Amino acid sequence: MKKYVNNAAKAITFCGFMLSTTVQAAPPSPWHNGLGVVEFPKISDSHFQHPSVIDLDTLNLVDANMSKWQIVKLIGRPHFDEGAFSETAWDYVFRFKQDDGSYKTCQYQIHFERDDRRQFLTNKEMYSTCAPVVKDVTQPKMIALSADALFAFAGGALKDLNPKGRAELDNVGNMIAETYRVVSSIKVVGHTDRLGSETSNAKLSQQRADTVRSYLISRGVSSELISTKGMGMSQPIFSCSDGLRRAQLIECLGPNRRVTIQIDGEQRVR
Repeated sequence: MKKYVNNAAKAITFCGFMLSTTVQAAPPSPWHNGLGVVEFPKISDSHFQHPSVIDLDTLNLVDANMSKWQIVKLIGRPHFDEGAFSETAWDYVFRFKQDDGSYKTCQYQIHFERDDRRQFLTNKEMYSTCAPVVKDVTQPKMIALSADALFAFAGGALKDLNPKGRAELDNVGNMIAETYRVVSSIKVVGHTDRLGSETSNAKLSQQRADTVRSYLISRGVSSELISTKGMGMSQPIFSCSDGLRRAQLIECLGPNRRVTIQIDGEQRVR
């Protein structure tokens, strides 16, 4: 079965998610995403006479970089004649229970990209030709970023952000924009290790938190939502022996040098 009409997009993977109120004898209309066309198989060609019932919480656990084996353990094997190794796309037919007690039949297609001998899901986005199935979830999300990955050693200013750190903060900014329907608050807290004075560490941790705030604002996050705090060396999460050589001690204390970002708001769960 041809999964892509536009072969130029084969390096870009994505998921298709199509909803219908009844089981169809013919495949749904293809969904255009600007890169190509997703074609779904006929539901009648599925191995199962009745589509499986699944809940949105389970489906939401499908995430980027999952292997095929992890997908199988989560939502089962594909429902059509699609092999475990050579196929780059799997198709499923699921039923979702509605508030009125009825069921909606959905076709779900996930795409994989090969990495060495295994294949991984590289995008968890789900698209629909009708209204998306979304529910709001209010729960805080905590992100912990290594200060060593974000900043040059002992640095905390914007100029000290290294390329990897900028990329990680770009990912955080994108996640906030894509995942949250409403953001109530974002708390950025800086932490250091115990090397150096209490005063200098308190100042460095606050500077790092402020820099992360400034960078997220530059990525489109509202400045009114973000508060910062520097905790210095007061909240270590890892202990190291004083008997270590200095280089070893610095490496050992690495987990304590971090910046945490707590996001409170209503997430979009697809």
